[in-house]
Amino acid sequence: MAWMNGDGVVKRIGIIGCGALATVFLEHFREVLAGAYCLSGIHCRSEDKGRSAAGRFGTRFCRDIAELLETAPDIVVEFASGEAVRAYAEDVLRAGADFVCVSVGALADAGLRASLISAARASGAKLIVPCGALGGLDLMRTAAAMGGQSASIETVKAPKGLAGAPGLQGRALSGEKAEVVFEGGVQAAIEGFPKNVNVAVATALASETADLSVIIRSEPGAKGNCHTVRLENPAMQAEIRIRSKPDPDNPRSSISTAWSVLALLKDRESPIQFF
Repeated sequence: MAWMNGDGVVKRIGIIGCGALATVFLEHFREVLAGAYCLSGIHCRSEDKGRSAAGRFGTRFCRDIAELLETAPDIVVEFASGEAVRAYAEDVLRAGADFVCVSVGALADAGLRASLISAARASGAKLIVPCGALGGLDLMRTAAAMGGQSASIETVKAPKGLAGAPGLQGRALSGEKAEVVFEGGVQAAIEGFPKNVNVAVATALASETADLSVIIRSEPGAKGNCHTVRLENPAMQAEIRIRSKPDPDNPRSSISTAWSVLALLKDRESPIQFF
């Protein structure tokens, strides 16, 4: 259903990336956000894929980030990679556009995070972390405000969702038995499983838990990617669990990640907002 935002101004959305999650987002963009947002342009590393996506979804292909910023986006959504966040986020924020960071694992780099915060403060733009495949970031922020919290996250994926990770050191995962493939802190998880840690980094940042405990399990026959966050402080205990369908084209990612960005954008322009 088409709807109009509160001030009647249609916001312009730029997209970085044209892979599986970007495609899910773009396929449902008009259905969910028509009347409040329009696409200003799309940039991705592959020109052929980028031009194909731009043609399919009725927007402009931009060969580089400068060209994307020339389309005057109000918000730029990144669906690409941590490398894209490191390469483009600061330029976007300094240009005054909000930056939605799907590859939140990049923000584990304290130096990068500080640079992006500085750029956002200078321009008045916002660096936005969506719930992605996880959810519950609002509850984590509540726990952080209360203080004294401890937090952990456990991720369970089918072996193909973990295959090829540096932390496996080339070993094949069992096709029959569940096994713990990692247990430790966030930084070690980033080094060993860089394609699987967006949820862990989001949890550590949102809960303000530097010593977050991370467990990654391989489970043959798993029907989806499952993430369980446990929070505890003197006044509250909470467990957040979500099992979401992996994207068939990229089993490391969950389809709900793309939908979380659609929901975030819709909520930003709604007269009622949920935190």
